[in-house]
Amino acid sequence: SRPQAQRFAGSPIFSKDVGEILAAMPQRFGGSPFDHISHNHDILQKQQDVVEIDLQPTDEAVMWAELFKEKERHFFRKHLESELLCFSAFGQSYQIDARMMWTSDMRDPMSRQRQTGRTVICLHDLGGRLTDIWAWAKLAMTIYKSGASVVWIAWPGFGASKASGKGDCKPESWMNLDYQIMTAIYTKLRIKMASFVACGRGCRTVMRLIQRTGSLVRPEGFMYNPAL
Repeated sequence: SRPQAQRFAGSPIFSKDVGEILAAMPQRFGGSPFDHISHNHDILQKQQDVVEIDLQPTDEAVMWAELFKEKERHFFRKHLESELLCFSAFGQSYQIDARMMWTSDMRDPMSRQRQTGRTVICLHDLGGRLTDIWAWAKLAMTIYKSGASVVWIAWPGFGASKASGKGDCKPESWMNLDYQIMTAIYTKLRIKMASFVACGRGCRTVMRLIQRTGSLVRPEGFMYNPAL
């Protein structure tokens, strides 16, 4: 079926025509741009005497993909920050790979602006082609220039994110706790409210967060091909 997209409210942040937004969406990264640039190595313990090495392209490698123009690479080099958010929730430990592009008034984590400024969190899908933390990268500069900070996260089992130390965990092992994981991410980043851009099953997290903790979600947002 043809992918569907919808806004759950209007906002200057998301004022572009839906067709323009979909046209800007990247396909999954891979191929020659990464072949000659360094990768992050993550060793996954599979069995007692067997290990698997998971190769993740570095941020610099992704920036050199043909998808990006030089002005976008310059933007990422200037504003992109990375952090591994570590916390425990409901008997499991989590390591969530995150990328942040803070506006100048929200760069200081202790600033009260971090609580009141605009933040847009971008969520990737759990299956298909848009399962990378960079899935919404082509919209980052547009959102940032509108005056909102941008946050990307990788769900456990994707990229460098882990649940209970396992980088190869299945979504079924944690997805019923997705909104609690998101609440913990708010706490780690000192965010009080956020708008969301999400696709596929990432949209389910947004709806569950609205249902259970509506005060954390701003009324504007964008969903692509939601699987609820």
